[in-house]
Amino acid sequence: MIDDQTIRQLAHQIWVSEGKPEGQSERHWAQASMQIDQKKEANKKNTQKTNHPSKAADSTEPEQPDQT
Repeated sequence: MIDDQTIRQLAHQIWVSEGKPEGQSERHWAQASMQIDQKKEANKKNTQKTNHPSKAADSTEPEQPDQT
């Protein structure tokens, strides 16, 4: 769950970045909430990827000696 303070801060940043337009608070709130949700989802996916070892790490092929 996203706390209101986090949404409020991002909505304020959006409002300022758009030149402080009047009457857009609901849109800014929704935009901030959506951006935070997307970021959390991306972080969740990245965490899942790092928790699963890659095939390269599971390779059973022995290392070749350096021939230089």
